Amino acid sequence: MNNFSRIPSSELNRPPMFNEIIRIWTDGSCLGGDNPGFGGWGAILKYGDQEAAIGGASDIEYTTSNRMELLAAIKALEFVKRKLGCLPYVMIINSDSTYLVNTMKEQMGPIMNKGLDPRQVLEDDGDLFLRLWLLSSEHFVQWRWVRIHCGLEENEIAESMAKRGSRADANGGARQCGFQAFAS
Repeated sequence: MNNFSRIPSSELNRPPMFNEIIRIWTDGSCLGGDNPGFGGWGAILKYGDQEAAIGGASDIEYTTSNRMELLAAIKALEFVKRKLGCLPYVMIINSDSTYLVNTMKEQMGPIMNKGLDPRQVLEDDGDLFLRLWLLSSEHFVQWRWVRIHCGLEENEIAESMAKRGSRADANGGARQCGFQAFAS
């Protein structure tokens, strides 16, 4: 009897990194809704029985809520790479930003397939969309829009962290304002 006799046949050809889906909820905030203004971002990540909550303030003095939405997704993907390595993972990234979700689902693929530079094609946020595309293209990512204030706990926590980041930015606070890492 071989070592695989207890593993279902459907799992035999499945790489280990596909056994668990990384689920991510992101949100961005601009203090008082002002655009531009002080910004913050937050993300909740769940991987198997591990969870992480990360958040921070904008890395530039004045920003927009759209840029903070993008930065939250970027920071979440950078966190996965730093904590779990460079293997390709299956991820579901949830955001209440139709701007983020629709651009990643509908526009970035054609832009990149045509060899165009998103920094020139997308007016305001092409630099961040390029960073996000490069990070997400290392994985199998499904982008999902979630309704804002729908009572989804993870989305509410991400929003709370983003708002806390905005307030920290306005007060000259730390760039990393909430941080709980995956267990090593």
